[in-house]
This record gives sequence, C-alpha cells and structure tokens, in this order.
Amino acid sequence: MRFPATVVADLTNRCNLRCRYCCFFSNPAECGGSEMSTEAWLKLIAQAGACGVMRMVLRGGEALLRDDLQELILAVVKNRMRFTILTNAISMTPEIASFLASTKRCDAVKISLDGFQETHDAARGAGSHARALRGIGMVREAGLPLIVTCCLHRKNLDRFEEMGEYLLGELKLPTVTFSAVRRCEAGAEWELGAAEIGRALTSLAKLQKRYPGQLANRVLMGTLNYFRRLLKGEGVGCKFCGCDAALSVIKVQADGVCTVCFDCDDSAVVGKFGEMTLAEVWERSTALREKLEAGRSPAEFPAECGSCPFAAHCAGSCPAFFDGHPWESPTCLRRFLTVAKASDLD
Repeated sequence: MRFPATVVADLTNRCNLRCRYCCFFSNPAECGGSEMSTEAWLKLIAQAGACGVMRMVLRGGEALLRDDLQELILAVVKNRMRFTILTNAISMTPEIASFLASTKRCDAVKISLDGFQETHDAARGAGSHARALRGIGMVREAGLPLIVTCCLHRKNLDRFEEMGEYLLGELKLPTVTFSAVRRCEAGAEWELGAAEIGRALTSLAKLQKRYPGQLANRVLMGTLNYFRRLLKGEGVGCKFCGCDAALSVIKVQADGVCTVCFDCDDSAVVGKFGEMTLAEVWERSTALREKLEAGRSPAEFPAECGSCPFAAHCAGSCPAFFDGHPWESPTCLRRFLTVAKASDLD
C-alpha cells in the first residue's frame, strides 16, 4: 500500500467530560500540546486527499468543540474522502446532525454509551447518559449511520449481557461495538485483565447469537472472530497482534504529532505535520510499520510457547506496547481455553 487508507485526526485536546477511566488526559504526550490552526488542518486534509486517503476519522478530545468543524468536514468532502466522527454527543444538536447528513459522505457517527444510566454516569458524570441518549436520537432522526461504543470495565463487566440486551433490545440500536478498558491510569478498579476479557468474549458470543449482524467487527468482536478462525483451522498465514493500525492508518494528534497507532506512545511517533508533509511522515514510518506487522520474534517468546498449537499464528500481541508474557495477552487463545471451552465461542 503506497499510503494508508485512513487518517485519524484528533482535532482538539479539549473535552467536555472527564471520564474516570479515560487515558487521554493522563497522557501529556497526547493532550498537552497546542492545537493546530484551521489553516494547518486544511493543508493536512488537502494532502491526505492528494495522497489517495479514502477516509478520515475525526476525534478529540471532543471533536464537536471545534468552532471550525463544519469547515474542516467540507474540506474532507471536497477532497473526495469519506469520514467518521467520534463524539460523546453532549454537544450534538439537530443542526449539526442535519449538516453531517447533508454531506452524503458520513460513514458513521460513533457515540459512547456505557450501558445503563447508573454505570455510564458513574464513569462519565451525572446527566451524561441522558444527554448521550438525546444526541443518539438526533443522529437517528437525521438518518445518519450510527454506531454506539460501549466500554467494558470492572464496574460493569458482570452486567455485560444485560447491557447488551438494553442497548440492542430495549434501545434497538442498529450497531454496537464493545471495547475493553486497558492500561487505565485510574487503576485496577477499572481496567480489565486477560481473564476478564476472556469472560467478556464468552458473553459476547452469546449476545451475537441473539443479535446477528449488529455487533461491529472491531475490538473485542475482532478478537472473538480471530479465535474462531484459529479453532476452525483457518488461521494459516494470519498473525494477530491486536489491530492493523500500523498497516493502514496514520494518526495525527491535535498538535500535529503523527503516530501509526491509535494509542499514543513515544515508540510510535514518526514525525510532526508542519515540519514534514503527510507523505514524508508515512515514508519515515516504514521501519516501524514492518516491525509491527511482523510481530514479536519467536525467539522472544518463553519456551512453553513452543508447544502451543497456535504458535504459528501468534504475534505475541502488539510488539510496540505489550512486552509481557504472551500468555498474559488478551489475544492468547491458549490461555482463553484454560478458563473456557471452544464451544463457548460458537
């Protein structure tokens, strides 16, 4: 691929919520810098279009807080790209929803809703659940594609299946994706370990049976489907290291710092827009992308991993961010099968 299909743009460091488990504000490298001007973002969008980028993912902080958001989105459309926008929906209005729909280029509006009101508000702030529901209503009324993202953590994992019924059954949301809180600065009371993620996958498989086609194939669902492929013997030539971000994505932070990963880490920084063009950033990232694509070397794995029947398909999770025992990775199928049965994934 000569250039990534997707550019993820963190348009602003500002947010109107302070979610308890959010890693954004605990990471000075990600949220501490200045924000690029409208002019700079317009240059980046034009370069992305010229390089053949197909879509942009517009995030924050909270993307709706940018006063120039409509101007930036119109530039995305002008440069023949599509877009997805991520929001907590607190600032959503009928006018914004109508504008997004009018572009005819919006792939999805992704709104965060962590299940029941008491769980959502405990993590995101009093009244935020009701305001998110209002925003969801506006998006649906405008006829926009909607994906609701539900974060799983220690405080709501026990009610995972109930939350799924609430989101997909009671609220009748068209598409839901579940993600797991990991590497949380707020501590162990929120973040899920490999064992908890294994429990989540079992519940997810049950939920998928009841609501086929309504769970987005990302994050936890992607891991579940990967496990299924391996168990069916369909994993030949497939290595799983957590995601394919490095292979098809450039992420640009609000201050112009570029990485090849959705998570910000010094090891993934490949340049800064303004000092380099977007094309130069991508070219500079070649060595890191090759490392991430290859995964960790088998020589780095503990000896007991050699007897694993899935070793040929294991990349030991992301080599840039996970340096522990592969056994502790959420994507270790062998470990999952010590606490669950293969039939749990059917």
